[in-house]
Amino acid sequence: LVLALARRHRDREVVGVEIQPRLHAIAESARDASGLPNARLVCEDLHASSAFDGAAVAFCYSTALHDDDDDLAADLSDALARGLEAGSIAVTTDRRLRACDFDLV
Repeated sequence: LVLALARRHRDREVVGVEIQPRLHAIAESARDASGLPNARLVCEDLHASSAFDGAAVAFCYSTALHDDDDDLAADLSDALARGLEAGSIAVTTDRRLRACDFDLV
């Protein structure tokens, strides 16, 4: 997804955050082969990441996390609320953000 967005929007930096080093290495190899200098990949916990700072859009999904982890949704809400400016868009596929921090649509 990061590479597709970077290819489509070459005038913008697109950042991907991956916590698993093995998956991060695979993504780096794909990025290097793509020749897209606007794709930046970070290997860290997104809850502690500053990768969202100043972003206009944050797209978050994970298939490796448990569905019953309510704390994860709260942690994700905290991380996005810290890093995103007012008017930014946060898209999630498997976690509902806290309504007190975001306008849910």
